[in-house]
Amino acid sequence: MSGQLAQSIKSWTSKRKLALEYALIARVQTLGRFESLAHATRTVGDWNQFYNHKRPHQALAMKTPAEAFDLAA
Repeated sequence: MSGQLAQSIKSWTSKRKLALEYALIARVQTLGRFESLAHATRTVGDWNQFYNHKRPHQALAMKTPAEAFDLAA
């Protein structure tokens, strides 16, 4: 793999992680406080499932990440 391609992939991955973090923070802020660690874990897990398997993304031609990257199980 060329250095330029590797750098491009690394940059894309960093941007994707940042977008995911911002979306998760916004979602958590709308929910308020969690009742317990178990509640927080369940809520974040449910949100992650929605974000990756149900929510279409404009940058992925309105596919979910699971569809776009063939991760659907």
